[in-house]
Amino acid sequence: MPGNRPIRVLLNVHPKIWGGTESFTVGLIKHLNPQRFQCHVYTPENGPSAIKLAKESLPPFTPPSDTIDEIDFIQSLLSK
Repeated sequence: MPGNRPIRVLLNVHPKIWGGTESFTVGLIKHLNPQRFQCHVYTPENGPSAIKLAKESLPPFTPPSDTIDEIDFIQSLLSK
């Protein structure tokens, strides 16, 4: 790992549905070594998935309501 910096991973979940894929995402994150991976969860709006993620202690990144370009928002998350 270059400079011992964790690998940054961005996972996207559907904002209005909490199903198998979303549940799998939480399970995956919980089983990754936090020393090696820095995981971020992205959901494009608040909704059932954001609530469930918060209950799992995985706060999602949600763009502000005035965000026009989601790609720019995501890039800004990963470049920090």
